[in-house]
Amino acid sequence: MRKVIIALIAVVLIGCVVLVTKLSPQRDASNRAALAAVASMQSQQQVAPVATRTMSNPKPVQQPVQQPAVKPVESPKQSQPVAKPVEKAKPPVPSPDTWKVTVQDMGQTLVANTLQYQITAARVSMADGPIQPQNGNMFLLFDMNISNTGSGGVSLSPIMVFNLVDANQTTYSPDVLTSSEEALNVLLGPQRSVSGQVRFEVPKSVKQWTLQIDSSLVGASVSNIPVTISQ
Repeated sequence: MRKVIIALIAVVLIGCVVLVTKLSPQRDASNRAALAAVASMQSQQQVAPVATRTMSNPKPVQQPVQQPAVKPVESPKQSQPVAKPVEKAKPPVPSPDTWKVTVQDMGQTLVANTLQYQITAARVSMADGPIQPQNGNMFLLFDMNISNTGSGGVSLSPIMVFNLVDANQTTYSPDVLTSSEEALNVLLGPQRSVSGQVRFEVPKSVKQWTLQIDSSLVGASVSNIPVTISQ
């Protein structure tokens, strides 16, 4: 009996082993399928939040960073020189050499008995060649032609014939140091003429004069010729 029971138990165990053996591949497949399903669910659970986060919190698109415009460095302004006011040019002070001399009866023939006088030019100068007047003075010069219409010779002497008188009746005699004046210091023959210059040294301050021609040597009266100097 005991052997029978042991044999039955052995048969049952063998049957269980066989059954377990047959069921093991299916269980393994089920287990594998279950494991695969679990793994798939876990994968979906992990992906879903990522997708949700991606859709709900989209990553902001980075805009290109604009660099601030760089202003050119301005060089320091150089201080401009202050323009000085332009001073008006003062009119030049006229030199005595440019003064105008007006002689009454200029160019006309003045008759004194047998002598005829003609003043052809008059001027003011600060020098007559190398000769200069004293300080404060100037030269007043007269160019003249003198003719002798008589039949005899006449002795001419400018210092005896010509005088220059100012408003105060101060008399100035001709300067006898010029060669042109020496030309008038001659014995003028009949029907002859001579040209020369009479020069006076006078103050610059006097502008009104009277030129006297005294031909008393030939019996003529005195001629008074007004002379005006203007700047």
